[in-house]
Amino acid sequence: MPWQKPSIHFSRLSWSGTKDRWTGINDLEIAVSEYIDWYNHRRLHGEIGYIPPVEAEANYYSNLPVIKTMERV
Repeated sequence: MPWQKPSIHFSRLSWSGTKDRWTGINDLEIAVSEYIDWYNHRRLHGEIGYIPPVEAEANYYSNLPVIKTMERV
C-alpha cells in the first residue's frame, strides 16, 4: 500500500504488509515512481480542500495576475 513505509530485510525489499517483493533495483525504481505519482497526482490532501496537490498548484498559478512584459523596440 502506498502509505506504508518501505523496509529492507536481508537484501529483500518490500513495502511493509504487502506481498510484493522486489527482485532488483529496477523493481524498486518502478515502485518508488508509482508511489511518487500517487502522492503528487491522486492523493487527496486535507489541508488544501481534499484535492490532489497538483490540482492545488494548477489552481494557484491560474489565479495569479497576468504580468505584461514590454516588447523591445
